[in-house]
Amino acid sequence: MASDAPTRDPRTDLPAAIDAATAEDLDTALTGILAAGVAALGPTTAAIFLVDPDRPGLQVAATIGLDDDMAAALTEAAQSVTNQYAVVAAG
Repeated sequence: MASDAPTRDPRTDLPAAIDAATAEDLDTALTGILAAGVAALGPTTAAIFLVDPDRPGLQVAATIGLDDDMAAALTEAAQSVTNQYAVVAAG
Protein backbone atom coordinates (compact mmCIF):
# COMPACT_ATOMS: atom_id res chain seq x y z
CA MET A 1 0.00 0.00 0.00
CA ALA A 2 1.47 3.33 -1.04
CA SER A 3 1.54 6.31 1.26
CA ASP A 4 1.80 9.96 0.32
CA ALA A 5 3.04 10.86 3.80
CA PRO A 6 6.62 12.08 3.89
CA THR A 7 9.09 9.62 5.31
CA ARG A 8 11.25 10.79 8.16
CA ASP A 9 14.65 9.56 9.20
CA PRO A 10 14.50 8.97 12.99
CA ARG A 11 18.20 9.79 13.23
CA THR A 12 17.40 13.48 12.71
CA ASP A 13 16.26 13.63 16.35
CA LEU A 14 19.36 11.91 17.69
CA PRO A 15 21.20 15.12 18.72
CA ALA A 16 18.26 16.18 20.92
CA ALA A 17 18.13 12.74 22.52
CA ILE A 18 21.88 12.79 23.17
CA ASP A 19 21.59 16.26 24.75
CA ALA A 20 18.82 15.00 27.03
CA ALA A 21 20.75 11.88 27.99
CA THR A 22 23.87 13.84 28.86
CA ALA A 23 22.19 16.71 30.71
CA GLU A 24 23.75 17.74 34.00
CA ASP A 25 20.46 18.22 35.86
CA LEU A 26 16.97 16.73 35.87
CA ASP A 27 15.15 19.84 34.61
CA THR A 28 17.42 20.09 31.58
CA ALA A 29 17.12 16.36 30.90
CA LEU A 30 13.32 16.39 31.08
CA THR A 31 13.05 19.47 28.87
CA GLY A 32 15.41 17.78 26.39
CA ILE A 33 13.35 14.57 26.40
CA LEU A 34 10.20 16.59 25.82
CA ALA A 35 11.84 18.59 23.02
CA ALA A 36 13.01 15.39 21.31
CA GLY A 37 9.50 13.95 21.51
CA VAL A 38 7.95 17.12 20.14
CA ALA A 39 10.46 17.21 17.29
CA ALA A 40 9.73 13.59 16.42
CA LEU A 41 5.95 13.64 16.78
CA GLY A 42 5.02 17.27 16.10
CA PRO A 43 2.40 18.06 18.77
CA THR A 44 1.61 21.70 19.43
CA THR A 45 1.77 21.25 23.22
CA ALA A 46 3.32 18.67 25.51
CA ALA A 47 4.08 18.11 29.17
CA ILE A 48 5.91 15.69 31.41
CA PHE A 49 4.38 14.85 34.78
CA LEU A 50 6.19 13.27 37.71
CA VAL A 51 4.83 11.48 40.76
CA ASP A 52 6.19 12.66 44.10
CA PRO A 53 5.16 10.35 46.95
CA ASP A 54 5.33 13.30 49.35
CA ARG A 55 2.84 15.41 47.38
CA PRO A 56 -0.72 14.84 46.18
CA GLY A 57 -1.45 14.58 42.48
CA LEU A 58 1.18 14.99 39.82
CA GLN A 59 3.99 17.50 39.48
CA VAL A 60 4.43 19.23 36.12
CA ALA A 61 8.12 18.83 35.34
CA ALA A 62 8.39 20.30 31.84
CA THR A 63 6.13 21.85 29.22
CA ILE A 64 6.41 22.98 25.62
CA GLY A 65 3.91 25.13 23.73
CA LEU A 66 2.01 26.37 26.78
CA ASP A 67 1.83 30.04 27.68
CA ASP A 68 2.20 31.02 31.35
CA ASP A 69 -1.55 30.93 32.03
CA MET A 70 -1.98 27.51 30.42
CA ALA A 71 1.03 26.11 32.29
CA ALA A 72 -0.31 27.49 35.58
CA ALA A 73 -3.75 25.97 34.94
CA LEU A 74 -2.20 22.61 34.06
CA THR A 75 -0.02 22.71 37.18
CA GLU A 76 -3.04 23.49 39.36
CA ALA A 77 -5.19 20.77 37.76
CA ALA A 78 -2.44 18.17 38.13
CA GLN A 79 -2.34 18.73 41.91
CA SER A 80 -5.76 17.16 42.31
CA VAL A 81 -5.77 13.45 43.11
CA THR A 82 -8.96 13.23 41.03
CA ASN A 83 -7.23 14.62 37.93
CA GLN A 84 -7.55 12.10 35.08
CA TYR A 85 -3.79 11.81 34.66
CA ALA A 86 -3.20 11.44 38.41
CA VAL A 87 -5.82 8.69 38.57
CA VAL A 88 -4.13 6.75 35.77
CA ALA A 89 -0.67 7.28 37.29
CA ALA A 90 -1.88 5.99 40.66
CA GLY A 91 -2.97 2.78 38.93
